[in-house]
Amino acid sequence: MTIVYAPQAFLRHCANDLLAVYFTRLDCLQYLAIEKRKATDVEDILNALRDLPEQQRHKIEADFHSIHDLSTKEGVLALHSALQEQSIKFPPFSKKYPYHDKALWAFLHHHSIFEAVHRFILPHTVKRYWHTFPYPETFTYLAQNHQILNDSLCQYFSNRQGRGELCAVEHHEYQGRHYSFAYPSNYFEEAILYEERAFRRRTVQPAFEVVFVANKEEQRVDVYYTGQRKEAWAIYSLYALHILGVEDVGEKPKEAYTLEKFIAVKPPQNITYPPESTVEEIAVAALKFSPVSRPWNTLTIEGSVIRDTHETYHQLQETGLEIGNLKQVVLAVWITDAPRNKPQRVNISPTSCNLEHHGRDAAIRSFLKANGIQVND
Repeated sequence: MTIVYAPQAFLRHCANDLLAVYFTRLDCLQYLAIEKRKATDVEDILNALRDLPEQQRHKIEADFHSIHDLSTKEGVLALHSALQEQSIKFPPFSKKYPYHDKALWAFLHHHSIFEAVHRFILPHTVKRYWHTFPYPETFTYLAQNHQILNDSLCQYFSNRQGRGELCAVEHHEYQGRHYSFAYPSNYFEEAILYEERAFRRRTVQPAFEVVFVANKEEQRVDVYYTGQRKEAWAIYSLYALHILGVEDVGEKPKEAYTLEKFIAVKPPQNITYPPESTVEEIAVAALKFSPVSRPWNTLTIEGSVIRDTHETYHQLQETGLEIGNLKQVVLAVWITDAPRNKPQRVNISPTSCNLEHHGRDAAIRSFLKANGIQVND
């Protein structure tokens, strides 16, 4: 879970000896002897930061924000994986959940790896808005065509959405993957901000982000786009044409998941658990639907499925309503990562999640496919 950045909380979560190294490298605040202070004694540090020259203070705030971004379980796992590839290990930390300490340590001692994770790997841990498409069997990667992709994205968004008349595309290669970051211009909006220490209201034109990741090893192209999947497919088609040199990417993909099993007023009866599957049990934790009798209404029924895995359907039966248009299902999945380990619960919503093709996600994906819930990749 991402926690909103706050300087006081950030300083309290970071080990003082690491903070001392950080400030020593910037040649500031050494007089506070931070390494000798208690972890909760941060008021003097905050006051001293406010007194620093503006430019130096802004750099520190930007650094702290970046470190905070990776101070999560997902961020530290991404750092751990990237460090392992270079045969580097985290030193031992005394805290039970030393996420801030590990992120700050990587920032201080392996800055290039930290920056790479922050830019390239971390977005893959956030699954919302990522759309996966098949990798063309034959293609030629045309890095020199990014300006053409840039112009095509401008045309697409300008014609379809009335935005995107400007665009900038950046290409990077990292760990065998090709990343294309596109930044089309968004709609104009009023910004409330401070400029040159003066409060201002002014009209600005921000950019929004579209990311293409071509992964030859896993035979997939991932597209980060905050709109609908059919729009992501259209954007992927432009990328395939101009960057991969593939004119025909086939028909627009159908929905990857079907919810037919969950429309009845009773729990699905024909769920099978293959012997090789690490999924031990699933339950419907929530149903979002429009009733047959009131198609203009959208209702959500949630059940506590810890003691009774059918609780959500019991609540549905009590309402006496029949599901008309089922819009979303939240599944509670209990899965084991290793033999003898206690099953861990993972909540997923098939119609809005984007499961990876490896690790725990791959096991869940395989289970859904075996039960006809996932119908294509």
